[in-house]
This record gives sequence, structure tokens and C-alpha cells, in this order.
Amino acid sequence: MRMILRPDIDAWKQPGSARLYRGEKLGLAFVALVLVAFGVMVELRGAFQNTRKTDLNCYTRAAYAVLTGGDIYQATDNNGYHYTYPPAFAVLMVPLADAPMGVDHPGLVPHATSVAIWTLLSFLLLARIVHVLAGLMLPDAVP
Repeated sequence: MRMILRPDIDAWKQPGSARLYRGEKLGLAFVALVLVAFGVMVELRGAFQNTRKTDLNCYTRAAYAVLTGGDIYQATDNNGYHYTYPPAFAVLMVPLADAPMGVDHPGLVPHATSVAIWTLLSFLLLARIVHVLAGLMLPDAVP
């Protein structure tokens, strides 16, 4: 007699074709909850504290330098850190540009919104990477 862990499919022939069990759904819900909690923590630490505790501000200040015609490598964030990455990345960050403290520049996205967009984009890219790697590991799986 052959023992099958999941009687609804032959797990050896069609990986990925079965419905999720309740425990698997609960596990995915837990992971989603942890990601939301992490995103809230990043938002609070990156936008709503007296000192911003993420690297995003360094990128957005370089983007502001691109926007205003300044030198991206002389731009500093609130902590005094300089931008040290390729110029193309600073150009790509222009939609999230952040003006230095005390400089009023209408039309810029609020920093809290920039942090939320950056965090969401990071999560989406992480999900895409995991999906691609899973597809490489199980090329015959049902999508």
C-alpha cells in the first residue's frame, strides 16, 4: 500500500496543482501580517521620528539635487551621509525627491508617502524574486 501525504493529488506528478490546506493558508496569512507590521515599523522609523532611520533619505536628497541641478555627491541627508551610488539611480529616484530641511519646494511628494512607496516597491520586488526562484526550482509546477 502506497502512502500519499495529500490524497487529493499525486504530489509526484503535478507539483503546485493542489489547493492549499487550512494550515498553509494560515501560514501565508501570518507572513502577510508580519510584512504589514514590518512595513508600519519602517514607515514610523523612516518618516515620523525626529531622526530618520532609513537610507531612503540619502537617495531622495540626491534625487532633489538632480531635480535642482546640484551635485548629487555633495548632497547630504539629515544625518550628514553622502550619496555614493551611480548617477542613474539618483535620476530614477527623482519622483520621490525630498528637499532639505527648511527648503520649501511645492510639488514634491511628502516624505512619508515616499517611504511608503519605497517600502511597497521593495516588498513587490521581493515577491517577484521569490516567484522567479520558485519557478526555477520547480519548472514543471502548475503556475
